[in-house]
Amino acid sequence: MSAYGRSAQEQRAFESLLYPETLNSERSHGVLINKFGIRDPQILELAERTAAHDRLSEGLPPQAKEISVEGVTAIHHHLLQDVYEWAGSFRRYTTGRGSAPFAPPDFIESSLSDLIDKLKGESLLCGLDHKSIAARSAHYVNEMNAIHPFVDGNGRMQRTWLRNLCEQAGYHLALRPGDRNAWNAASAHGFYQSDDKMAAFLSDRLKPATDRSRDSQRPSDPSRDRVSQLRDRYLKAEQRAGRGEKPRNGQKQ
Repeated sequence: MSAYGRSAQEQRAFESLLYPETLNSERSHGVLINKFGIRDPQILELAERTAAHDRLSEGLPPQAKEISVEGVTAIHHHLLQDVYEWAGSFRRYTTGRGSAPFAPPDFIESSLSDLIDKLKGESLLCGLDHKSIAARSAHYVNEMNAIHPFVDGNGRMQRTWLRNLCEQAGYHLALRPGDRNAWNAASAHGFYQSDDKMAAFLSDRLKPATDRSRDSQRPSDPSRDRVSQLRDRYLKAEQRAGRGEKPRNGQKQ
Protein backbone atom coordinates (compact mmCIF):
# COMPACT_ATOMS: atom_id res chain seq x y z
CA MET A 1 0.00 0.00 0.00
CA SER A 2 1.22 3.53 -0.74
CA ALA A 3 2.24 5.95 2.01
CA TYR A 4 -0.64 6.91 4.36
CA GLY A 5 -2.97 4.62 2.45
CA ARG A 6 -2.91 6.72 -0.70
CA SER A 7 -5.06 5.58 -3.57
CA ALA A 8 -3.37 4.79 -6.88
CA GLN A 9 -4.67 8.12 -8.20
CA GLU A 10 -3.16 10.00 -5.25
CA GLN A 11 0.17 8.23 -5.68
CA ARG A 12 0.24 9.23 -9.34
CA ALA A 13 -0.52 12.82 -8.34
CA PHE A 14 2.35 12.69 -5.84
CA GLU A 15 4.86 11.21 -8.28
CA SER A 16 3.89 13.69 -11.00
CA LEU A 17 5.37 16.46 -8.83
CA LEU A 18 8.82 14.86 -8.62
CA TYR A 19 11.76 14.36 -10.96
CA PRO A 20 11.47 10.62 -11.76
CA GLU A 21 15.19 10.00 -11.39
CA THR A 22 15.12 11.34 -7.81
CA LEU A 23 12.40 8.98 -6.52
CA ASN A 24 13.62 6.56 -3.85
CA SER A 25 13.07 2.81 -4.07
CA GLU A 26 9.84 3.01 -2.00
CA ARG A 27 8.59 5.82 -4.26
CA SER A 28 7.90 7.92 -1.17
CA HIS A 29 10.50 10.70 -1.52
CA GLY A 30 12.08 12.70 -4.31
CA VAL A 31 12.99 16.20 -5.44
CA LEU A 32 10.12 18.48 -6.44
CA ILE A 33 10.03 19.67 -10.03
CA ASN A 34 10.93 23.35 -9.89
CA LYS A 35 11.42 26.32 -12.20
CA PHE A 36 15.20 26.29 -11.63
CA GLY A 37 15.64 22.68 -12.72
CA ILE A 38 17.45 21.98 -9.43
CA ARG A 39 17.63 18.32 -8.48
CA ASP A 40 19.68 18.63 -5.31
CA PRO A 41 17.31 18.91 -2.29
CA GLN A 42 19.68 21.07 -0.22
CA ILE A 43 20.17 23.57 -3.02
CA LEU A 44 16.43 23.60 -3.70
CA GLU A 45 15.74 24.36 -0.02
CA LEU A 46 18.11 27.32 -0.15
CA ALA A 47 16.64 28.56 -3.42
CA GLU A 48 13.13 28.29 -1.99
CA ARG A 49 14.13 30.16 1.14
CA THR A 50 15.69 32.98 -0.84
CA ALA A 51 12.82 33.27 -3.32
CA ALA A 52 10.26 33.39 -0.51
CA HIS A 53 12.33 35.98 1.38
CA ASP A 54 12.49 38.19 -1.72
CA ARG A 55 8.73 38.04 -2.21
CA LEU A 56 8.05 38.67 1.46
CA SER A 57 10.27 41.75 1.35
CA GLU A 58 7.87 43.18 -1.25
CA GLY A 59 4.99 42.97 1.20
CA LEU A 60 1.78 41.01 0.71
CA PRO A 61 -0.62 41.74 -2.15
CA PRO A 62 -4.13 42.82 -1.11
CA GLN A 63 -5.79 39.41 -1.51
CA ALA A 64 -3.11 37.74 0.63
CA LYS A 65 -4.02 40.07 3.50
CA GLU A 66 -7.60 38.78 3.57
CA ILE A 67 -8.42 36.33 6.37
CA SER A 68 -10.06 33.82 4.06
CA VAL A 69 -9.37 30.59 2.19
CA GLU A 70 -8.43 32.71 -0.81
CA GLY A 71 -6.07 34.68 1.41
CA VAL A 72 -4.27 31.49 2.42
CA THR A 73 -3.74 30.38 -1.18
CA ALA A 74 -2.69 33.92 -2.16
CA ILE A 75 0.01 33.95 0.53
CA HIS A 76 1.41 30.61 -0.63
CA HIS A 77 1.37 31.69 -4.27
CA HIS A 78 3.05 34.99 -3.47
CA LEU A 79 5.89 33.34 -1.55
CA LEU A 80 6.65 30.44 -3.92
CA GLN A 81 5.49 31.57 -7.35
CA ASP A 82 9.10 31.85 -8.53
CA VAL A 83 9.90 28.26 -7.55
CA TYR A 84 6.90 26.03 -8.30
CA GLU A 85 4.20 26.06 -10.99
CA TRP A 86 1.69 24.77 -8.44
CA ALA A 87 2.28 27.55 -5.88
CA GLY A 88 -1.06 28.42 -4.29
CA SER A 89 -2.71 25.12 -5.26
CA PHE A 90 -3.84 22.55 -2.70
CA ARG A 91 -2.09 19.18 -2.59
CA ARG A 92 -3.93 16.29 -4.23
CA TYR A 93 -2.60 13.36 -2.21
CA THR A 94 -2.58 12.20 1.40
CA THR A 95 0.53 12.82 3.46
CA GLY A 96 1.42 13.33 7.10
CA ARG A 97 4.05 13.50 9.81
CA GLY A 98 5.31 10.22 11.22
CA SER A 99 2.37 7.83 11.34
CA ALA A 100 -0.24 10.60 11.64
CA PRO A 101 -1.84 11.94 8.43
CA PHE A 102 -2.65 15.55 7.69
CA ALA A 103 -6.07 16.47 6.32
CA PRO A 104 -7.07 14.30 3.33
CA PRO A 105 -7.02 16.24 0.06
CA ASP A 106 -10.81 16.15 -0.34
CA PHE A 107 -11.19 17.92 3.02
CA ILE A 108 -8.50 20.59 2.76
CA GLU A 109 -10.68 23.42 1.47
CA SER A 110 -13.60 22.68 3.78
CA SER A 111 -11.25 22.35 6.78
CA LEU A 112 -9.72 25.73 5.99
CA SER A 113 -13.17 27.25 5.57
CA ASP A 114 -14.22 25.90 8.98
CA LEU A 115 -11.04 27.31 10.57
CA ILE A 116 -11.66 30.75 9.07
CA ASP A 117 -15.30 30.70 10.19
CA LYS A 118 -14.25 29.91 13.77
CA LEU A 119 -11.67 32.71 13.65
CA LYS A 120 -14.33 35.13 12.51
CA GLY A 121 -16.51 33.89 15.35
CA GLU A 122 -13.74 35.10 17.66
CA SER A 123 -13.61 38.49 15.91
CA LEU A 124 -10.29 37.50 14.24
CA LEU A 125 -8.72 37.65 17.73
CA CYS A 126 -9.16 41.41 17.94
CA GLY A 127 -9.37 42.92 21.42
CA LEU A 128 -7.50 40.13 23.22
CA ASP A 129 -4.84 40.69 25.84
CA HIS A 130 -1.30 39.40 25.34
CA LYS A 131 -1.76 36.04 27.03
CA SER A 132 -5.04 35.34 25.27
CA ILE A 133 -3.83 36.18 21.77
CA ALA A 134 -0.75 33.99 22.26
CA ALA A 135 -2.97 31.08 23.29
CA ARG A 136 -5.59 31.51 20.55
CA SER A 137 -3.13 32.23 17.74
CA ALA A 138 -1.17 29.11 18.81
CA HIS A 139 -4.36 27.09 18.56
CA TYR A 140 -5.20 28.33 15.08
CA VAL A 141 -1.73 28.02 13.60
CA ASN A 142 -1.53 24.47 14.95
CA GLU A 143 -4.89 23.75 13.33
CA MET A 144 -3.54 25.19 10.08
CA ASN A 145 -0.51 22.94 10.38
CA ALA A 146 -2.72 19.87 10.89
CA ILE A 147 -4.53 20.71 7.65
CA HIS A 148 -1.20 21.20 5.81
CA PRO A 149 -2.86 22.44 2.62
CA PHE A 150 0.13 22.50 0.27
CA VAL A 151 2.74 20.17 -1.15
CA ASP A 152 5.59 22.21 0.32
CA GLY A 153 6.12 25.58 1.95
CA ASN A 154 3.45 25.08 4.62
CA GLY A 155 5.65 26.41 7.42
CA ARG A 156 6.53 29.57 5.47
CA MET A 157 2.87 30.11 4.66
CA GLN A 158 1.79 29.54 8.28
CA ARG A 159 4.24 32.06 9.70
CA THR A 160 3.28 34.68 7.13
CA TRP A 161 -0.44 34.01 7.64
CA LEU A 162 -0.05 34.24 11.42
CA ARG A 163 1.97 37.44 11.23
CA ASN A 164 -0.75 39.00 9.07
CA LEU A 165 -3.52 37.79 11.40
CA CYS A 166 -1.78 39.14 14.48
CA GLU A 167 -1.05 42.51 12.86
CA GLN A 168 -4.73 42.90 12.08
CA ALA A 169 -5.45 42.12 15.73
CA GLY A 170 -3.01 44.79 16.91
CA TYR A 171 0.11 42.73 17.56
CA HIS A 172 3.42 42.27 15.78
CA LEU A 173 4.90 38.79 15.51
CA ALA A 174 8.63 39.47 15.86
CA LEU A 175 10.19 36.25 14.60
CA ARG A 176 13.99 36.05 14.62
CA PRO A 177 16.43 34.43 12.17
CA GLY A 178 17.33 31.71 14.70
CA ASP A 179 13.74 30.74 15.53
CA ARG A 180 13.38 27.94 13.00
CA ASN A 181 14.15 25.02 15.33
CA ALA A 182 12.02 26.40 18.14
CA TRP A 183 9.10 26.95 15.76
CA ASN A 184 9.40 23.44 14.32
CA ALA A 185 9.55 21.87 17.78
CA ALA A 186 6.50 23.82 18.95
CA SER A 187 4.67 22.94 15.74
CA ALA A 188 5.40 19.23 16.10
CA HIS A 189 4.29 19.33 19.75
CA GLY A 190 1.09 21.05 18.69
CA PHE A 191 0.41 18.40 16.05
CA TYR A 192 0.84 15.45 18.40
CA GLN A 193 -0.03 16.84 21.84
CA SER A 194 -1.15 20.36 22.76
CA ASP A 195 -0.87 24.08 22.01
CA ASP A 196 1.14 24.95 25.13
CA LYS A 197 4.64 25.07 23.59
CA MET A 198 3.50 27.14 20.63
CA ALA A 199 1.62 29.48 22.98
CA ALA A 200 4.75 29.94 25.10
CA PHE A 201 6.86 30.57 22.02
CA LEU A 202 4.40 33.10 20.60
CA SER A 203 4.01 34.83 23.95
CA ASP A 204 7.70 35.66 23.80
CA ARG A 205 7.52 36.92 20.21
CA LEU A 206 4.26 38.86 20.14
CA LYS A 207 4.48 42.57 20.84
CA PRO A 208 1.91 45.37 20.66
CA ALA A 209 1.91 46.80 17.14
CA THR A 210 3.07 50.17 18.51
CA ASP A 211 6.17 48.54 20.08
CA ARG A 212 8.20 47.51 17.03
CA SER A 213 11.69 47.01 18.38
CA ARG A 214 14.79 45.81 16.58
CA ASP A 215 13.25 42.34 16.50
CA SER A 216 10.67 43.64 14.06
CA GLN A 217 13.22 44.55 11.43
CA ARG A 218 13.25 42.05 8.60
CA PRO A 219 16.72 40.45 8.61
CA SER A 220 18.82 40.12 5.53
CA ASP A 221 19.03 36.56 4.21
CA PRO A 222 22.62 35.28 4.25
CA SER A 223 21.62 32.30 2.11
CA ARG A 224 21.29 34.43 -1.06
CA ASP A 225 24.96 34.26 -2.09
CA ARG A 226 25.17 30.65 -1.01
CA VAL A 227 22.22 29.72 -3.24
CA SER A 228 23.90 31.28 -6.26
CA GLN A 229 27.23 29.64 -5.52
CA LEU A 230 25.78 26.19 -4.85
CA ARG A 231 23.46 26.30 -7.83
CA ASP A 232 26.29 27.33 -10.16
CA ARG A 233 28.50 24.56 -8.80
CA TYR A 234 25.67 22.05 -9.16
CA LEU A 235 24.96 23.03 -12.77
CA LYS A 236 28.65 22.88 -13.67
CA ALA A 237 28.88 19.41 -12.13
CA GLU A 238 25.87 18.35 -14.21
CA GLN A 239 27.52 19.68 -17.37
CA ARG A 240 30.72 17.76 -16.63
CA ALA A 241 28.70 14.62 -15.98
CA GLY A 242 26.98 15.08 -19.33
CA ARG A 243 30.39 15.20 -21.02
CA GLY A 244 31.46 12.05 -19.22
CA GLU A 245 33.92 13.85 -16.93
CA LYS A 246 34.49 12.64 -13.38
CA PRO A 247 33.35 14.99 -10.62
CA ARG A 248 35.96 16.70 -8.52
CA ASN A 249 36.55 15.49 -4.97
CA GLY A 250 33.74 16.48 -2.65
CA GLN A 251 31.15 16.96 -5.41
CA LYS A 252 28.16 14.72 -5.94
CA GLN A 253 26.99 13.50 -9.29
